Amino acid sequence: KKRSAGKTLFRKYSEASTLLHRNWTGIWTLRKKAVEDWDFLQEPMDVFMLSLFFADLIQALGAVLDIKWINEGKVETGPFCTAQGIIQQLGETGVAITTLIIALYTFIVVRWRKGMDAVIISKLVTVTVWAFIIIMIIVGNTTRGPNYEEPTPYWCWIGENHTALRIIGEYVWFWITLGAPFLVCSFGAEATSSSTTSPGGNSPSIVDPINPRARKKKRAQAELSQHDRIPCSLLNPRPPFKRGPLDHV
Repeated sequence: KKRSAGKTLFRKYSEASTLLHRNWTGIWTLRKKAVEDWDFLQEPMDVFMLSLFFADLIQALGAVLDIKWINEGKVETGPFCTAQGIIQQLGETGVAITTLIIALYTFIVVRWRKGMDAVIISKLVTVTVWAFIIIMIIVGNTTRGPNYEEPTPYWCWIGENHTALRIIGEYVWFWITLGAPFLVCSFGAEATSSSTTSPGGNSPSIVDPINPRARKKKRAQAELSQHDRIPCSLLNPRPPFKRGPLDHV
């Protein structure tokens, strides 16, 4: 009887342990799934848009700091001027580069159907962009003297004596961001037109008007071609707002 009772107790203990393990595994799986569902960075575009919003916020903050100069009626060098120049660089350059990345990523996804699950790569790209901007700011402010950020003339930004860093750190990204969508649109239109022509020539392929299967196939190809077309408005987001005149370059 003692042996039978021991076996029964051991069996009950095993069943309870198995049930507890299954319940704990199920709860952990549901909890993990819930956390994943609530993660707002589920796609690469989520990462890029978050970076763009953050850069826009910084850029807006730099514009708000103009209240001090309006109140005082003058713009002068100093710690506040340096802080505004740094904020302006972070926001404006961040908006320009992130807008360029969004345009290129949109083209890659729409045209080749690739990169839709590359969340880790998008995070690495975003971190690299911000690291580049921060390094440029540190290099400029530590190697070009205390007046690296100075009035330009209605707010503070990179001084007019530092043209090279103006171009490398900001202007070149504005120009690339404005020009890249037009090149991408041209390439996409050319690739689409070549895909809708027959393999043997430049004229569209002839479809038998009597064969309904051929007409249906041609219609499907035309619809697919329309979906593959990339509107320029999608790849040409609003250009980054630059308040400084380009006359100093």
